[in-house]
Amino acid sequence: MTAIATRRFTESSDSLLRFGLRLDAVCTGLCGVIGLFVAPRLASLSGLSTTTEYVIAAGFVLYGLVVYMLAALHAVRVPGSASSSPISHSPSVRYWPCCPVFRR
Repeated sequence: MTAIATRRFTESSDSLLRFGLRLDAVCTGLCGVIGLFVAPRLASLSGLSTTTEYVIAAGFVLYGLVVYMLAALHAVRVPGSASSSPISHSPSVRYWPCCPVFRR
């Protein structure tokens, strides 16, 4: 007989946040890689220079790598809350500990 040991839903702390961060990182990184390959075409369609398109695509790739590494941190709630919207109408969100601009 095989037993699968899973954590209860109430014991799960941040697996959904980690999954969301990794999914965002992979999708953004893939868009950046695709953008690197089609930068000349995008430049002709958008009116921007080819260099600008390459820089934007490279920024997407770099952002994806950084977010993917942040998802592997031991305490992922601070990077997860930092990547969310700074304007929150929720009364439970009082300040951002990582951003001194939004501290109260």
